[in-house]
Amino acid sequence: MLNLTKLETVEIPLHKLTLWDDNVRTSGAKEGLDELIASICSVGLLQSLVVKKASRGTFIIGAGKRRFLALSQLAEKGDVKRSYPVPCRIAPDDADLTEISLAENVCRLEMIGCVVKLSSFL
Repeated sequence: MLNLTKLETVEIPLHKLTLWDDNVRTSGAKEGLDELIASICSVGLLQSLVVKKASRGTFIIGAGKRRFLALSQLAEKGDVKRSYPVPCRIAPDDADLTEISLAENVCRLEMIGCVVKLSSFL
């Protein structure tokens, strides 16, 4: 089993990253994207993407589709350069991107209840 915590984080220029066609997130990727963009503008990108080497010096994204979409929109608006250094963990060639994508998208808790509880204390 792949342990992503043991992978080194490297910075890859935004323009060298591409979406993986078989990402398990097939809907909802653009939901809340404006909030994610605002967060990235405010505090930066807090979580690295997980990528795998592709052809001609490019990388496909196994985990981090929404973060990539947010950064791409920022680049389109000129708020970041296309060469923006994106923190990425490079998965080995034999890594199963479906497994990585599933782990990122299925093994998570909805935070809405937590936010509502927190806001009652503010």
